[in-house]
Amino acid sequence: MNKLFCGIDIGLNNFQFHAMDQDGNAIGKNKRYSNNIPGMNRLVDDLGDLMDKRDNPQLFIGMEATGLYWFPLLRASGK
Repeated sequence: MNKLFCGIDIGLNNFQFHAMDQDGNAIGKNKRYSNNIPGMNRLVDDLGDLMDKRDNPQLFIGMEATGLYWFPLLRASGK
């Protein structure tokens, strides 16, 4: 099965995103997004595009968050 692993490191002002395939190979470059609604929506859209390009893989996401900064991103992913 085609798998996509994504890591997100969330901080007060921004968050970093990294994606790998099932063999541990990086997919694209790390990306930085603003930790606000437009940044979160951009990440969700970019992740959808990435999944479309990889023929809708099984998706695994891990988040490392400081405090409660992860919660808005979690809510934005349900759009």
